[in-house]
Amino acid sequence: MPVIPGRNRVQLRQSIGYNLGAIYVSSASSVGTTTTIVDNTLIGGTDDYKGRWIIGTSGTTIGQITRVSSFTGSTLTVSPAFTALFASGETYEMWTAPYNPLLLNDLINQAIMDTFGLYFDPEEDISLCGDGRQASFAIPTSLSMIDQVSYRSSHESLSVEGINAVWAELVQSGLSAVRDNKDYKSSDSLKITVTAAAAANARITTAIASLDLSGMDYIEFWFKSSIATLAGDIHLLLDDTAQAASAIESLALPALVANTWTFVRIALATPNLDTAIISVGLRFTTDNGAQVAWLGPIRAVLDNSAIWTPLNWGAWTIDEEAVTLKLRGSTAQAIGNRLIKLRGGDAPVLLTADATVNEVDDTFVICRATELAVGQEKSGTDITRQLRAGEISRWARRADAARAGFPYLINARTVR
Repeated sequence: MPVIPGRNRVQLRQSIGYNLGAIYVSSASSVGTTTTIVDNTLIGGTDDYKGRWIIGTSGTTIGQITRVSSFTGSTLTVSPAFTALFASGETYEMWTAPYNPLLLNDLINQAIMDTFGLYFDPEEDISLCGDGRQASFAIPTSLSMIDQVSYRSSHESLSVEGINAVWAELVQSGLSAVRDNKDYKSSDSLKITVTAAAAANARITTAIASLDLSGMDYIEFWFKSSIATLAGDIHLLLDDTAQAASAIESLALPALVANTWTFVRIALATPNLDTAIISVGLRFTTDNGAQVAWLGPIRAVLDNSAIWTPLNWGAWTIDEEAVTLKLRGSTAQAIGNRLIKLRGGDAPVLLTADATVNEVDDTFVICRATELAVGQEKSGTDITRQLRAGEISRWARRADAARAGFPYLINARTVR
């Protein structure tokens, strides 16, 4: 996969402007007004720059576009006015009349769109987990292409709480719990009923034998709620004191979809302090009224110990219409209750602000946008039109050469 080049829109636009011979980049020598720029580097006679486009590239006028209405001495007068005075040291671009900076911004995005399906911003996702039965998974929105699916075949981990008994160390008012051997993912779950009488921050805990988690860095478990919740509405607690009274770890659960099992994976905040955990709990931090929650066995894992086993090419496919990953044959059973990693990429972003960083090969974007910009000019004699056609062809060849250097995507399957 490619290394992100990293030029922003200003840098790309200016490179295109230099290719066209249509840009002057400078800064104000002293303070101006909302309708004037003072620049002592400018030379020329009265009104030499009339009609040229100006775009501010720093300070309070960044991104604002106007046009030169007159020029006298070292002062450009512009219309419409900037929203603030043009301060000393603020930078700007000045473009010859055919090239409105808005047009250049659009041509940059057109060049990026030409790479869709050919160029991807590298991404990996490990938010999915198998259960031995599920064979269809919604593909995360961060991926537009997948070229490899793997499962975590081994890793270092510790059992924190196996849900072998009903939690009873502390059960605050409005809460109750039972073991559930019918609704679960990997083994029996703890079913917690929260009544409308439960107050915010109500918690339920269980005592465990002292456990040293300092060598681990993530906590993993399955969780389900009967109602939709927001991130942070529920917390998993780990403590070295009874009843999780002063939790060392207070781990916020993500947003949950109602009645949907979610594999939760949360980084430990202070693993170096987690040397003698004796209490595990759930805190219903937000008072969401009555609900039922199911909690699966909890494990602590060492993230960088994972060994990933790639699936064979024929073991999976993508349903582009449903945007789902499909496991074929007995693949779901083979994966079992293991984490799934998707390797692929996202479509490169379009640049919506001058500071936005390009995710596509810079040379291609510059050459392709230059080609498109030259084609915008339609006037002139037959000779100038022929010269312009030659320039278009030259920049097209350079863009094609850059495109030929795109990394070859092996086994890539588009998602959407």
